[in-house]
Amino acid sequence: MDIEKASKHLAKLNKFYDWITSDGEVNDDEKELLKAYVVNFYDSIGDTVATVKELNRPEITLPTVKEEPIKEEVKEVIEEKVEVVQEVKEVKKVKIDPKISSILEIEIGQELSDKLSVTAIKDISKSMSINEKIFTVNELFGGSQAAFEDSMQKLNGFSNFEEAKNYLAENVVESQNWQDPEKLKKVKTLMKLVYRKYV
Repeated sequence: MDIEKASKHLAKLNKFYDWITSDGEVNDDEKELLKAYVVNFYDSIGDTVATVKELNRPEITLPTVKEEPIKEEVKEVIEEKVEVVQEVKEVKKVKIDPKISSILEIEIGQELSDKLSVTAIKDISKSMSINEKIFTVNELFGGSQAAFEDSMQKLNGFSNFEEAKNYLAENVVESQNWQDPEKLKKVKTLMKLVYRKYV
């Protein structure tokens, strides 16, 4: 086995694979070229693998690939992805009124039952029983099913609990009068479900 030759083929294979998979989509031409790189790598490692001729396949001639442009394109793609990630990480900081903030805070006890009650959920609305959903719509959304569903859809779409709290503080707490002392217990119950969405 020619280790140096095999190493070169493997390096090219890895580099090409990283490049074509960087945007998440691989077209048919890229797949064929990747197969050619794989076949050439296997050929270079010797007798342990059948050669292309033994498999009765036509010899594939790889096109000459200039490595510098690929490196530059990969670097550009990586830089673009880093910029997007940085933009996503910048969560909008909202200064929430302390009174509103206290309404949206939740307390997690240290008992095992408390910890089990905050296990992760995928969808806030679907985690409610029918009675709980009806009660939440009537008590916290003024009986408006549309307002409830709109809020649940938005809450399920956020990436963390802080974003969800910011949304509720800016758009729901005052408009739905969640400061009413009679609603506080139900708000806390709902906020536990919202928290569990981001556990």
